[in-house]
Amino acid sequence: MVAYRAKTRPYDHQRQALKKLLQNGYGGALLMEPRTGKTKTCIDWAGIVSSIHDLDVVVVFAPAPVLPVWEHELRIHCGVPYDVLLWNAKARAKKLIPTPGDKLLWVLVNYEALSAGGRLTKSGNESVQAGRGWVKNTLKKLCEKHHTAIVLDESHKIKSCSSKAAMALFTIGSKAEYRVIMSGTPITKHNRPDDIYSQWKFLNQRRFLDVPTKMEFMRRYSNPVPGNYGYVQFEGVRNKEELRSRMMEDSYTVTRDECYDLPDRSYESIPVSLSERSREAYDMVEASGIWGDTTATHVLSRLTELTKITGGHTGETWDRIGSEKLDALRGIIEDHCDEGTPIVVAARYRAEIARIQDLCQSLGVPHMTIQGGSDTAAELEHWRSLKGCRVMILQPQSGSLGIDLREADHLVWYSLVYQWTDYSQTCDRIALCERPTTITHLLAQDTVDWDIARILQEDGDVVETIMKGKHD
Repeated sequence: MVAYRAKTRPYDHQRQALKKLLQNGYGGALLMEPRTGKTKTCIDWAGIVSSIHDLDVVVVFAPAPVLPVWEHELRIHCGVPYDVLLWNAKARAKKLIPTPGDKLLWVLVNYEALSAGGRLTKSGNESVQAGRGWVKNTLKKLCEKHHTAIVLDESHKIKSCSSKAAMALFTIGSKAEYRVIMSGTPITKHNRPDDIYSQWKFLNQRRFLDVPTKMEFMRRYSNPVPGNYGYVQFEGVRNKEELRSRMMEDSYTVTRDECYDLPDRSYESIPVSLSERSREAYDMVEASGIWGDTTATHVLSRLTELTKITGGHTGETWDRIGSEKLDALRGIIEDHCDEGTPIVVAARYRAEIARIQDLCQSLGVPHMTIQGGSDTAAELEHWRSLKGCRVMILQPQSGSLGIDLREADHLVWYSLVYQWTDYSQTCDRIALCERPTTITHLLAQDTVDWDIARILQEDGDVVETIMKGKHD
C-alpha cells in the first residue's frame, strides 16, 4: 500500500467530497456547482483508490469539448503515475483497445461514442466495428478483466433513460467496480425531478428499488396532471425531502456560495440606449407579437429577432443597424488594457462575434475565439500563453462546458442565452480565478434584454417562462 500525496492542495469542501466518496466505497455523486473543483476531486479520489485499493483504469465520459480540460487537469492535479488514452473516433477506428499497464490508465471518451453507429457494410447493414456496440462490448470486457471506474462528467447528459448512450452505460456501469457521476445541474429543469432517475439507474439502482421504473419514480416524486388525449403529464416536485434524503446517501453537494474559500463574485447590468434606427426596428418586431399563448418555435423566433436588434443587427442577412453595445464593450476593453488584465466576452451570434473580433483588432488587443468548429484546446493554450490584456470571445453554445478561463476575473455578456444551465456554466468559466470576479450584462434599455437577464438570474429557462406569461 502506498500513501497518496495530493499534487495540489485541496480546498476544505473538496476534502469533504473525497471523504464522502471514500465512505461510499463504490464512488458516488459529486453534485457540485461548476467551478467548485469537481474534476480535481475526482482525480484525487481515483489516485487515493489506486494507492490503497485496486484500481487499474478510469474511463471518463464527457462532452467532446471537455476532454482536453481533463487532460489539462490531470497534468496539474494527478498525484500518481498515470497514462492517458484519448479514445476519440480516430483511435476507435483503429480498434485501439484500452489496456492498463503499470500506471493508472485514464481513458477519455465522449458520450457520442455510445450513440454513433458503425460503418455500413455492402449489404447495407450497420457494422459494429468502432460503433456503439463495439465500444460497449469493449468496455464491458475491460470492467470484467480489470478493476475499473466509470466516471460520467456532466452526468445530466444521460437524463433520458431511453437514449442509446444511457442504455449502454447502464450495462457498462453494472460491470464496473466503481462509479462516479458529476454534475452541477443534475436536474436541468427545477420542476422536473425525472432527470435524477436515469443518473441513479447508472450510479446505484439499489437506492430506488421501490420505484424501479421511470413512471413509478415520477408518480412518487412529481405531481401527475391530466394531459392531452388522456395522457398523464407531470409538473413540479413532491416528496422533495424524501428525494433529497435518498440522493444524499450517495452524494456530496456544495454550492459556490458555500465554498467560503473561493473568491467573491459580483453581478452588474449596464444599460445601453438604442439608436433611433435600432429602436424603430425593435418596435416593429415587438409589435408583431411575442408574448401570450404561442408555440415555443414562435417565441424563440421572436426572441431571436429582438435580441439580434439589441446586438446591432437585423434581418436574415444580419444587416448592421447599430453599434450601441459594441461602443459600451469598447470602454470595458479599454479599461482592461489600462489595467493589463484579461477579459472574457460571451456572444451568441456569429455576426456579433465577428464585430467583437474587429473591435479587438482595431484596439490592437490580442484575442482568441471559441465557437462552433474551433480547435478549443489549441485556442485555450494560445490564449493562456499570452500576457497582459487579452480577450477571449466565447460562444456559450460551443464553449460553456468544462473550459477553464481562470486567468480572467471579468466576463461580459454581449448577448444572453435563453437556458439557465448554459448561462450558469458560462459564468463559471472564470470562477476559479483567485481574484474576485465580475459578471457584466450589456442590456439595451426598455427591451427584452432585461426580461431575459431577470429570468436567468431566477434560475429559469427564458422561452418556457415567457410562454407561461411570467414576463411581467
